[in-house]
Amino acid sequence: MNYPAKFLFIVFISIIFSSCSDEKNKTENSGSRELLADPEGLKKDSFILQKKIEIGSVILSDTNYVVLSYSLAPPWIFKARIGTSISGSDIVIIDSLIKIGANEFNLKNKKFIDSLNKTLYRHSENKFTGKGSVFPDKYKKQCYPYVNSNGETEVWVNCFCDGPWKFDWRKEPLGMVRDGGNCFFQVKINLSKKTFSEFHVNDNG
Repeated sequence: MNYPAKFLFIVFISIIFSSCSDEKNKTENSGSRELLADPEGLKKDSFILQKKIEIGSVILSDTNYVVLSYSLAPPWIFKARIGTSISGSDIVIIDSLIKIGANEFNLKNKKFIDSLNKTLYRHSENKFTGKGSVFPDKYKKQCYPYVNSNGETEVWVNCFCDGPWKFDWRKEPLGMVRDGGNCFFQVKINLSKKTFSEFHVNDNG
């Protein structure tokens, strides 16, 4: 059966468009599937995934996250940057990256502690304990979103454990804490690249 040339051309264009669309979807989904797989501690409902989170507002009453204005960020953390806002889906990414960073820290920290206890402390009754592990779900988290000099959205996150704090952590910055061990840690998140850096747990003092 002979088909008109116009019909064959339309079919050909449709096949090409469909292939390009499928390839685009594969590319977009492959980079985030593992990162966002089952983030613990956050509800996967329409509120947290779609609602715009304004600066200074609490995200959800049953989470440990709050977004504070960049103007409240401790001055020693940044040079001049432009404050911005983030969405609920950004919080899911932040939470996932923090947990990846915490897992890496815990593994390295355990190896370091085990190594010292097998060498320098092998004959000591008091074993070296180090900073201890961090489990992010147990921490309050203050997020300071901003745009860096490359135009990328970054978030500095101060994380701290429950304690007899004399301030409203949902409205006021934590401030400088020099020691405190694994009760305090900080991390910088690059939302544009979906990466983290400067994951730091405080010294024991």
